[in-house]
Amino acid sequence: MKSFQTFNAYILRIGLAPSGKWDLLVAALALFLLNQTFEAMLLTFKGLAYGSLCNFDCGWYSTIVSHGYDLAPHAHLNKDAANWAFFPAFPMIARAVQMATGWAPQISLIVASKLFFLTSLYFFMVLVREYEETVPPVLSGGILAFGPLSIYANTGYTETLYFTITCFFFMALRRQRYMLAGLLVGGMTSIKVTGGAGGLAYIADAYDSFRRGNAETRMRILLGAMLVPLGLSGFIMFLNYWIGDGLAFIHIQRAWGREMNNPFIVLWDGLTGDIVSFYLAVFALLSMGFTVKLFVNKNYAMAIFLGFSTLIPLMTGLQSIPRYVWWQVPFVFSLSLIANRYPFILICTPFLILGLVLYYLGWFQTLGFVI
Repeated sequence: MKSFQTFNAYILRIGLAPSGKWDLLVAALALFLLNQTFEAMLLTFKGLAYGSLCNFDCGWYSTIVSHGYDLAPHAHLNKDAANWAFFPAFPMIARAVQMATGWAPQISLIVASKLFFLTSLYFFMVLVREYEETVPPVLSGGILAFGPLSIYANTGYTETLYFTITCFFFMALRRQRYMLAGLLVGGMTSIKVTGGAGGLAYIADAYDSFRRGNAETRMRILLGAMLVPLGLSGFIMFLNYWIGDGLAFIHIQRAWGREMNNPFIVLWDGLTGDIVSFYLAVFALLSMGFTVKLFVNKNYAMAIFLGFSTLIPLMTGLQSIPRYVWWQVPFVFSLSLIANRYPFILICTPFLILGLVLYYLGWFQTLGFVI
């Protein structure tokens, strides 16, 4: 831990502005470039181009970038799948990148996710400094940059955009800027269905201020709450206009074999199943443990956000649970607190990087556990 603090102090000394934010920007850029160098070495070793990073969901997003949302199901062996399951905010940004550069949809998605990876690193370190200043920013940023699940920051997925907006959201809550926080949740619900957990976190954080505040404060909180469903309701109205089914993003999940189930039964089946199911279930269990710890520490907004962000995808199965869990701000925040309190855990760093290598190899071979 001392070494991290020494390194941060050095970065601060060479900072270009007295605001105290330049040290975090330099650290974020350094971590980002190290991650990109690491990835480039793997791609070179495998003899692959950057376009090969666009697998699985990135392929679906590329269809939205190319021609928008489908009019009817057409994919999979049963011709029952469509791109309605994927929310619009991230592919819209990638579409803007494509229009500005002329790049292929796949490359535009990869570049967009990488750009938001850099913002995720920076704003997460800003958030950690505001919430728990004893945690060295390079420690929290390093966990995000080199954990096994950091692969999804580089593969044309929506995780980095979602993570960046979530950082903004929790900083807005901390500063009691409720209208901004509500607007940010509205944006989160246009990125991922789990963004709705932000609405519950908003209520948990704003309740006491609403109860104690004056009329102006209460009005700001109510107006912020009205902005919470903005993104989701907009997507529902679009789908209702486009194909006549506003809830198509839920109904189309059947094409991937996903149906609503009791999340605790799903968790138990995973813990008592094969090795891959056990691995996926352990991630969900770890997230629930962090949820309890955040609640005990009276960080109710983060606890509620993480809890529901775990339970919502768990209701449809264990697939993709590690990705859903890892790219939640409260989860990586909790990891940062643990690593700061117990520095000996850092001896696991080589195993984390090995895990990242294994994820990349699984990604290149399109193995199911990395979806």
